[in-house]
Amino acid sequence: MHDIPHQSPGTIVLAIVAAIVLVVANAGFVAAEFALVKVRPARLEALAAAGSRRARSALWLARRLDETLSVCQVGITLTSLGLGWLGEPAFGVLFERLLAPAEPWLGALSLSVSVGFAFFTITFLHVVLGELVPKTLAIQTAERVSLAIAWPLRAFRLAAWPLVVLLNGSAQVIMRVTRVGQTTEASAHSRDEIRQLVAASMAHGALSAREADLLDNLFHFSERQAGDVMVPRSRVVALDADAPLDDVLATVREEAYSRYPVYRGSLDEVVGVLHVKDLFAAIAGGRPDGAWARLARRPVLIPGTMTLERLLRRFQLERTHLAIVLDEYGGVAGIVTLEDVLEELVGELRDEFDSEEVDEVRPRPGGGYILDPVVAVDRVVSLVDGAPEVPDEVRTVAGLMQAALGRLPEAGDRVPFGKDHELVATAVDGTRIQRIELVPASRTTG
Repeated sequence: MHDIPHQSPGTIVLAIVAAIVLVVANAGFVAAEFALVKVRPARLEALAAAGSRRARSALWLARRLDETLSVCQVGITLTSLGLGWLGEPAFGVLFERLLAPAEPWLGALSLSVSVGFAFFTITFLHVVLGELVPKTLAIQTAERVSLAIAWPLRAFRLAAWPLVVLLNGSAQVIMRVTRVGQTTEASAHSRDEIRQLVAASMAHGALSAREADLLDNLFHFSERQAGDVMVPRSRVVALDADAPLDDVLATVREEAYSRYPVYRGSLDEVVGVLHVKDLFAAIAGGRPDGAWARLARRPVLIPGTMTLERLLRRFQLERTHLAIVLDEYGGVAGIVTLEDVLEELVGELRDEFDSEEVDEVRPRPGGGYILDPVVAVDRVVSLVDGAPEVPDEVRTVAGLMQAALGRLPEAGDRVPFGKDHELVATAVDGTRIQRIELVPASRTTG
């Protein structure tokens, strides 16, 4: 083939056609390489299950990705060598003959110009049509391309298998000798990678903001603990086991919860959880007033450090919807319900009996914010510049004030917060803070 310059025009045309075929083959190998890396195996599995033979072949190749990529690389290398060996001389002769009329003016430059045009043409065909176009097409339509190349690529794999084994084996030996490591099949995506994929999918419109939030909540779910979402002790509505039935019914009517912790003596001595439906069933059955505390079911006690993932499983196993959260000393820190857990996944859940709640953070007339004492510290930190670091054990803004003061806050107590703000306890009932305000340091609360 190195004698192409001395061949007939028909032979040169055949050589050029062969070069174009090699460009198309190169494009096919490049497209196969990128498509099989990009395609979703789950989608191929679904198509294969529906009876698509091409999908089964593509899935077979995708599951042997290292071997398949080696096959593609062998194909790309062979076609590239073929283009250089066959295409450049053929196009060189073509341009030389096309430029023959201009030879008197070009003189000795005629051959150089012909070779230059030939090199540019082969490079253009190889890079643009053989590399860039198929790569872009494969990335944008990975599934369609994977199905299209599945059978031809498997056929080439069978024909070139001895060469692939030789080259792969040589590469493995070199990598072992140099201690670089061995090639491995594509690994699963990490959590951070999946989060990045979710963010990118939302940015491109493939996922709605709501869907992206649900997926993000799912990743944070296993990281959060019961203590992060519990109802704190100061807000727990519980029933004294020695209270008369009339007082119990009054509490049930006023609070409208379906379950109540039952304690004896103090809240740290929880003896059970009363289900309102059990109470009403007992009243309908004519049980005596003093027997109501016996209706309480065995309490589920958990540490505040239990993850929400484990807690949800515990709720499923125990077939209950409420757990008592204990602190490190064994005292009651609060309660957590199934609804609290699910809200971490899907957001606020409200039914027809829930009253309208005031936002935990709302603007304050004259500047600043009015805060619910149990609002998460992280949410308050985001409201100001230069907010201080918060101890790991502090979760609520009320806890932050108590930690900063070193005692229970009193009405009017102020704690610096950020560069030019401060937290002010504006309403305190005994040991319980009822309202906190975040205000500019130069202002006073009213």
